Amino acid sequence: MRVSGIERLIEILDGHLGARSLVLKARSALVALRTLAEESANEDLAGSQNLRAAVERVETGAHELAELRLLHMLLTGAVELTEEQAEEVTRLTAAGDPADRLGLPADLGLDAEQAEVLRRLEEWRIRAAHPLTDRAAAEACEIIAQSYERLFAELSTE
Repeated sequence: MRVSGIERLIEILDGHLGARSLVLKARSALVALRTLAEESANEDLAGSQNLRAAVERVETGAHELAELRLLHMLLTGAVELTEEQAEEVTRLTAAGDPADRLGLPADLGLDAEQAEVLRRLEEWRIRAAHPLTDRAAAEACEIIAQSYERLFAELSTE
């Protein structure tokens, strides 16, 4: 099973998709609304455009949906990361406490965790801004950086 990759697939399904069942349902609802907007464009163009704009606002503002898009890009190979980077992203986007998501010992302390988040945030922002980074990779790097921003905010409220 390990050689076939099934264990890894089960880990991904349990750790990422199972924990995001509500987000996946919301994404499905948004897809249905977008389809409805497209189908009703001939009957009510203004209403269709308003619905499409509302769906886009929700999608743009929901970081959970961006993380789903990121995981999709990684799993389909649309974005290539090193094995170490992919493991970092998998940990970061999984459920768990900040130390687990950072891959750090639990007793490291808040200041050290915040410093590590800021270091990684800067690292991913630099990758995103590099002139040779393709568009898909830049989008992935931005989503990762936003995830680190959210983690920093989470740590700041502790």
